[in-house]
Amino acid sequence: MRFRDATLTVALWLGLAFLAASWVFPRLHLRPGLPRSLEIPRFESPGRDAFFSFSVGEELSQSVLYHDLGSSIDHARQADILFFGNSRMPLGLREEAIVPAAEESGLRVFSLACGHSEKTRFALELIRRHDLRPAVVVASGGPHLFTEGISEVAERAMGMKRWEAWKEQLEIRGKWALQSRIHTRLPKLDLLGDPLVSRWIIYRSSRTGWWRPVTEPDVGEPVTVIDDFASYDFLLPLASELQQELRARGAQLVLTMVPYRDSRIGHLPFLAKALGVPYVLPPFDGLRLADGSHLDRDSGRRYGEAFWERFVRLPEIRKRLHGG
Repeated sequence: MRFRDATLTVALWLGLAFLAASWVFPRLHLRPGLPRSLEIPRFESPGRDAFFSFSVGEELSQSVLYHDLGSSIDHARQADILFFGNSRMPLGLREEAIVPAAEESGLRVFSLACGHSEKTRFALELIRRHDLRPAVVVASGGPHLFTEGISEVAERAMGMKRWEAWKEQLEIRGKWALQSRIHTRLPKLDLLGDPLVSRWIIYRSSRTGWWRPVTEPDVGEPVTVIDDFASYDFLLPLASELQQELRARGAQLVLTMVPYRDSRIGHLPFLAKALGVPYVLPPFDGLRLADGSHLDRDSGRRYGEAFWERFVRLPEIRKRLHGG
């Protein structure tokens, strides 16, 4: 009993000392803004099928998808419709707008979208590597989506061995589980100026592939549209490669985009005509940005609903998915 009492006393004093330091040090102003007290905001569970993907640091999506970690790729293989794009796709075509509507029609959907300005090349790598054969592929993005290159995160993931990727994602998710359990209750004393979290805390569903942000900013900036480039011919090589690959796999390509600050939209009708594929572009009226680049939750839900309503009316989609 004496040992237990001593242990409880030490723990109590450590806790009190930590709380005192958290209150006192930020008020000493030893350096501009430092030390400071940081916390992780409390958030609701993103669901049992969701895993932590990123907040500060590199995203786990690329390594999870490329190395087929967990059940994500199993669900991607079962999908009737695959979506891909960068971070604007899952935040602008929200899961709550797309997935329930698809399921009501007896369709399975999955998102391959990744952050860090990921583009078509990485999506093609995933489709080929895992032999994905959906009925429809929705490519969502501005003109940059069809320019060459992959993100540094994707390049690093592709350079790893599978066991290295498995080990890293286990470490990152384990660290986050510990941090989020502690620092939603007790603040962290920061002496170096390193952020604990960003304004976004993102989980990812292994069942649908969609991002599930549990915290997000709400700046409320309006969407804007700017003049198009004089020509979009420079997009044709990669867009044509995508179309040829999907045609060989029996998949219908559909183009769309989610608006952002300084959006360009002319690539959609240009590529649709050049490739002989349909595109969907709902109106941008009343849409707001959460952070200058991504739609806020309400705008993403409304834009996703508007997209789906137009998407399912496309003759190519009715024929491909319903035989009508």
